[in-house]
Amino acid sequence: MKQLSRSKLKVKWSRAVQEAECLLSIKKNERLTAFFDTKFISSNHDMKSENNIQTERSSTHPQTSFTPKYMNIIPKLQPKLELENSNYDSATYQENLTNITERSSTHSQASFSPKCKNIIPKLKPKLELENSYYDSATCQENLTKISILQKDHPRILIPELCKLFFTNGWVTGTGGGISIKYNNQIFIAPSGVQKERMEPDDIFVQDMNGADIEVPPYEKNLSKSQCTPIFMCSYIERNAGAVIHIHSPELVKLCLLNPENELRISGLEMIKGIYNEEKGRFYDNDEEVIIPIIENSKYERDLVDTFQLALMKYPSTSAVVVRNHGMYVWGSDWKSAKTQCECYEYVFNIMVFKKINNL
Repeated sequence: MKQLSRSKLKVKWSRAVQEAECLLSIKKNERLTAFFDTKFISSNHDMKSENNIQTERSSTHPQTSFTPKYMNIIPKLQPKLELENSNYDSATYQENLTNITERSSTHSQASFSPKCKNIIPKLKPKLELENSYYDSATCQENLTKISILQKDHPRILIPELCKLFFTNGWVTGTGGGISIKYNNQIFIAPSGVQKERMEPDDIFVQDMNGADIEVPPYEKNLSKSQCTPIFMCSYIERNAGAVIHIHSPELVKLCLLNPENELRISGLEMIKGIYNEEKGRFYDNDEEVIIPIIENSKYERDLVDTFQLALMKYPSTSAVVVRNHGMYVWGSDWKSAKTQCECYEYVFNIMVFKKINNL
């Protein structure tokens, strides 16, 4: 067998490479004719110029635009697979890929794209919490809403007010709570959290029947305020717009100094900021304010019966004191509840001073 010299072999190899490159550079319908034309490189095309054109195309056009007929099909599917494939199990995911492959081989681009949308089911992970289901899309939608909420929305107000109450010394040690009615929905602070560090998505939302509408993200593992049963009593019995539960040190001191089952306040200017529920107006400074005191219990829910009895016996009161524990204050809205808390705290401080000094 005749052996080719190194130089001749190199020439043949270079020519084969040139022919292959040239075939790739010309139109598809010209390739068959050109393949059998031994002089097609020199007679029909200038390889050097074609290489230059090919280089320019490669540098100015990315791959996604170089093969448009194919790239227009795959990108429509890829984002769906990348974004949601973690929500499918391996069997479902493999089945979807098989369906995509079969459809892509039997359908044209025009008919393939619309049907592709139905291949991947819109499965969403479900989280079960307190007999209600919440999906990731809903959580994300809620977070988006939070970012555009107005400053007087309960999701913004509750964390802000809790931070203020913490500064006042009313809700330290994760104690206390607040609830606001908004659009006939009840927004409630969570239980057992540092009130000064509360965030908008920590808030629970329920309807007037106690059914959950929105809950905090599952991974936060939060629970609704233990004060909720008392909050709901105030909403139902007194048509309150907001209810605040504080652990006032001044109030606890006053309870220790006062063994009676009610507090009587008079002769102070600040009682003008306290609302008389029975008369539908604020007290005058020459009137007497009477606040019922109920005994404490191990759990907040056990206070419901005595709380309701206090509301019936004292129709004018806008607050109920829990002995050696704290106080529940409500108002027509959060502003009224907040300012009344401040007025009560003021008069409690004065009353402690009077009792200590026998005035």
